[in-house]
Amino acid sequence: MLTVAAFLGALGILVTLHELGHFLVARHYGVRVIRFSVGFGKPIFTWRRSPADTEWALCWIPLGGYVRMADERDESTLSMPGVDPRNVFNRKPVLQRMAIVFAGPLMNLLLASAFYAVLNWQERTEAVAVMGAPATGSLADKAGLQAGDRLLLINGRQVDHWSDVNWEALRSLIYADGMSLEFERAGVRKQAAISENDAGWPAFTPAASSALGLHPLETDVQVSRVVAGSAGEKGGLQAGDRLLQLDGKPVESSQAFTRVIRANAGRELPLLIERDGRSIQLSVVPDAVTSPEDAAVVQGRLGVGLRGQMMTDTYRMDFLQGVMAGVRQTVDMSAFSLLAFWRMLNGTMSWRMLGGPVTIADAAGQSAQVGLMAYIGFLAMLSVSLGVLNLLPVPVLDGGHLMYYLVELVTGSPVSERWVEWGQKFGLLFIGLLTALALVNDLSRFL
Repeated sequence: MLTVAAFLGALGILVTLHELGHFLVARHYGVRVIRFSVGFGKPIFTWRRSPADTEWALCWIPLGGYVRMADERDESTLSMPGVDPRNVFNRKPVLQRMAIVFAGPLMNLLLASAFYAVLNWQERTEAVAVMGAPATGSLADKAGLQAGDRLLLINGRQVDHWSDVNWEALRSLIYADGMSLEFERAGVRKQAAISENDAGWPAFTPAASSALGLHPLETDVQVSRVVAGSAGEKGGLQAGDRLLQLDGKPVESSQAFTRVIRANAGRELPLLIERDGRSIQLSVVPDAVTSPEDAAVVQGRLGVGLRGQMMTDTYRMDFLQGVMAGVRQTVDMSAFSLLAFWRMLNGTMSWRMLGGPVTIADAAGQSAQVGLMAYIGFLAMLSVSLGVLNLLPVPVLDGGHLMYYLVELVTGSPVSERWVEWGQKFGLLFIGLLTALALVNDLSRFL
């Protein structure tokens, strides 16, 4: 129930604010708004103050919403109370129509900036950007990074905490432009570089920093939780166990431990732990599971959560810092989303990265379980995605309408009805295929 409530709540907030953007700017330019609807299909309830006022509706299908305006192309609206030729949408100057259409996605991007700002104002404790031992043979290892190196700059951008490192690693993979690193070792500033042409440069993955061999410095790796019925429980692991050795080698970090587990599906591994001050020898056999990034790859899984002691820093941004950082995060996420979508189209990124309503609902539920701030972070990312998606130049989306109005602005005449009709058909087909692909990805992840 929490997952469903979190999903519906997220959609309700983001759709309502999106449509409110269209509504407010339409009203500002004097357009008669017939109906403001959250959801599609048959209304659950409607409310209208007077016959000449806007009807507010909540409908049964929660996957979107719309603002219906008086328009000569929708002849039924012309007979509505309060409609005259001066307040129909299609009679407004093209720049005003563009502003009305653009206001919806803009509202989502402003909302995302506000959500990010709220997160930035919270006191937070994060791991400092100090390197743990990179995996042998990884790109970070080949670049000469060592445990204890304090990362200072990545691609010229300051990194103070490990979240900054993760973000810059994501940027490097999505832009495929390599990484330049500046770090401090024993009080001396040094530089290193990782090229996108280096052997082993990874395909895009959300775990970008790990794929490049970048890991935070950890000590005292422990089991934080054990999933019931998992391979870890069958092997005798319990929450609170300290991990000392795996397959005869010291456990240097949770990432190193996870790498070994993933590479040994179905193989029995000796594991030395410490529990209540006593060393205990166990053996575990990782379950074989399909990789979430590639269905053709099988990897091991224990079903345990891990935590390690890290060097941390507690900080909080002031009001202006939080707002500015929120805007930057929204701009970065928007550019990131657009480039990711382009790379899916040109085949340089897997379509398996695309998530549908099931993935969104699952993420909503998980973030709500973690807490309010995690849920706000989820809303921020989803709001960016909604804003960017609607700006794509695809007919039936806001970006498609903006494309038509841009043509009208340049040529001085509207796009012909024939082209609009064909565009609508293409747009519906494209969105339908995209939705179907997202649902297939959802099913492959959760079934």
